[in-house]
Amino acid sequence: MRSLFIRALALATAQADQATINSSSERSIGASVYNSSKTPEGLPWNTYNYCNAPHVNLAHYDVPDTAAELVHVTAIMRHHKRTPDNLYPDENSLNPFAGWDCTDIKLQSYAGRTSQVYVETDIPTWHPYLQTIWNGTCDAGQLTAGGLQDAIQHGKIDSLVPNYPCPAANTIRSNYQSIPAWTDHLTQNAELKDRLDSTLGTAGLPDWASWYDHYFDTFTSRTCNSHSLPCNASGACVSEEDAEKVYALGDWEYNYIWNAAQNSTDYVKLTFGILFYELAQNLKLVRDGDETHKLRLYVGHDGSMIRLASGKSFH
Repeated sequence: MRSLFIRALALATAQADQATINSSSERSIGASVYNSSKTPEGLPWNTYNYCNAPHVNLAHYDVPDTAAELVHVTAIMRHHKRTPDNLYPDENSLNPFAGWDCTDIKLQSYAGRTSQVYVETDIPTWHPYLQTIWNGTCDAGQLTAGGLQDAIQHGKIDSLVPNYPCPAANTIRSNYQSIPAWTDHLTQNAELKDRLDSTLGTAGLPDWASWYDHYFDTFTSRTCNSHSLPCNASGACVSEEDAEKVYALGDWEYNYIWNAAQNSTDYVKLTFGILFYELAQNLKLVRDGDETHKLRLYVGHDGSMIRLASGKSFH
């Protein structure tokens, strides 16, 4: 008997309605973990862990029939923990003086099938734009050594297909983010936004005012890599309580945009249809016996994983 296994890993499911705080040293929001690659003891093995998604393991693996033959595997997973991708206006002062250290990881560029070219980041202390990024040796949005160690359990890393423009999709999203179903949550959390603006210097920046994604990114990138939440030069820090609110709001926003909003299904089709088509073509090759690869591995961002989950009705 021949069997085909397709496994989607690290699906970005929404946990926004849960707000219970676990008493363990690793804090969790409801059934979610946002500040440690290790899920706290006492929680189920497959608890949603934003820092490091549950891995397939021997203790919870359904052994196939002895007559089964593994023909092909298509795995889709989220990239592992990295440095923040969104930077504060005065980023440097909101990090410890030591900044971010990436000398413990060697990044090889595979672009264009180049020879062995390795990336090293140097952030000179004399540079006039130093305040826009942290001290250290890490670029924005860069995989950290801890993230690489988490990824090794999956295998070699590949990359997802790039984005493509779609004005029709932009119109759909703009429309359902202009109605009370969306705008109410911004109004109701105005005091939270004011506190974050005061601490982080983000007041008046449209990209930071329209949703909580950027705050979510800058907080989780820190906590997943064992960094503290940001503190400014005057000593004011983002509190654990405010960070937990941001995590819950971020989960709610992802669920609304890609699952709950009217026409969200069309939005997902328009913005992820190319990859769905690619997956379909690959599986047809497997069905017809023409597939030459035993494994296809896709590594995507949060936005890729939530589109995959929504498009496949993994709610």
